[in-house]
Amino acid sequence: MAPIGRTIKQPQPAIVQWDNGRGKWRDIGTTPWNMWPCFHVETGRNEEFDRAMHAADVSRIEFFHPAKNGRPSTITQDWMLGTFIGLHPITAGPPADKVSLITLDPTMMAAAAEAGIGLRWLDGEKSSMAVRGFLALPNVADSVTINPDQPETIRALLVTLTEERAAGRPAPITWTVIPVPVQLGVSSNMSDVLMDALVDHRRVCEAADDFRDNRPEEVTFHELVLPLVLGHEVEWTSRDPRKGGSSTTVYTFASAHPATITKPYVRGVWRKADIHKQAESLFSGIQLWAQRYQRNGGLPQEASFDDNGDVVGSQEAPTARPIVERPATQPPSARRGRL
Repeated sequence: MAPIGRTIKQPQPAIVQWDNGRGKWRDIGTTPWNMWPCFHVETGRNEEFDRAMHAADVSRIEFFHPAKNGRPSTITQDWMLGTFIGLHPITAGPPADKVSLITLDPTMMAAAAEAGIGLRWLDGEKSSMAVRGFLALPNVADSVTINPDQPETIRALLVTLTEERAAGRPAPITWTVIPVPVQLGVSSNMSDVLMDALVDHRRVCEAADDFRDNRPEEVTFHELVLPLVLGHEVEWTSRDPRKGGSSTTVYTFASAHPATITKPYVRGVWRKADIHKQAESLFSGIQLWAQRYQRNGGLPQEASFDDNGDVVGSQEAPTARPIVERPATQPPSARRGRL
């Protein structure tokens, strides 16, 4: 009889979170707290991911999580990604273009799980949504200047990828792919924002089919980088009756794919061979995860101050610069050396 042995501890996936501008964070070792929309990832969840982020020279911050729903307030150390990232989403794509169209139909929900999309929206709860994939960090050429807080500069840069380049001329932007799967999770109205980004990515994958040459397979979602940038400043009204219809101003993110897709652009956001093989090997497990997500949810502690849910316990919220007083350029922590 074989010995029982010991189970090997399975690593948790790193969670990419979007702070909508209401969260509070600061550079490590500094006192002032900032309020600034950004993507960030809590450290300590996945050692392999943390090692890869160290190797990529990504800076860290301290992020304040307020007390909420019986949880005490906490401060975590997070990887600061700023307002411009790429993602190779490992999914077959949403079965419909709107979250409500999927969550109201059990058949659609089953199709979403089969496509590898985590989606949940039960009566009395906020919706939550997540996808898994590979994080792609942008590397901008030395001759190029962008302001990540001004997404039009990034969109203009990505448009240049649609143009043919002379032989030997370097690409204006390349991608450092972190070869450890991550989970991008959102909740409430941000579920629609993530859905819109995936729908736009499907448009680009379909356009890329025209440039397959002799390849018979259609272009799948993970084969192209989905560029995500700062979206719009919006005012959302709380659905919680206890909030009395109060509204909150937040920032969203959005897909930055250009309107016209060309073969040079597809080459500029195309995956590497090892990423393709790894995504294909992971997909069956992601489908199982998506099924469990529908039953149990899957979001970690909310990264941002949220206008929904009960706030329990002492907040001890640090004082931070209000969002209307944001500096004109993105703070140093939000800029990696490659930008």
